[in-house]
Amino acid sequence: MAKGLIFLEIGHFSEGLAPAIVPLEGGKTKTGFVNKRGEFVIEAVHDSAEPFFRGLAHIERNGRQSYLTLEGTEIRWDEVK
Repeated sequence: MAKGLIFLEIGHFSEGLAPAIVPLEGGKTKTGFVNKRGEFVIEAVHDSAEPFFRGLAHIERNGRQSYLTLEGTEIRWDEVK
C-alpha cells in the first residue's frame, strides 16, 4: 500500500485494478484505479467508477457517463459497439 494515501473505499479487483475512492476538501471525493500495491495506475479524477469487465470500466466524470480502458483512455458511450 502506498504510504500517506487515505482511501475511503477500495472496490473489487478485476483485471489487476480496483476502483479506489479518495477524499477531497469540502467532503467531495474522486475515484481512480489502484493496483494490488495500492498505487494509482489511473488517476483519481472520476466522480464514480465500476470495476473493469472485459477491458472496460463504467465511469462518470463531470456529469458525463463513459467507459475507461485499462490504459486510462476514456471512450464515450456512443463510441462503444
